[in-house]
Amino acid sequence: MPAGAFQVVVARRMSVAPGPERTSGWRTALVAGAMLAALTCLASPWLAQLFRLPSALSVVLLGLSLLPLTLTGACQGFCWARSGCAPWPACTS
Repeated sequence: MPAGAFQVVVARRMSVAPGPERTSGWRTALVAGAMLAALTCLASPWLAQLFRLPSALSVVLLGLSLLPLTLTGACQGFCWARSGCAPWPACTS
């Protein structure tokens, strides 16, 4: 979910904003991914118990995968906007 959200937000901002106000979303994606990863890792014992997992390792690994996932979403949004295939041409004027 975070990757899809960043893809749409970054693509929209890149296609609509004028030159200096454009943002690639890297910093926001990095912070959001790190926060989601940290929260998931902190909640891993509780989540492992909730889902009846033998250990919290799988939850920790899932949490750690959220950081590159959000960065990938920001990168895809950047590429989407640069390709000119943004789905909101009416919003660009």
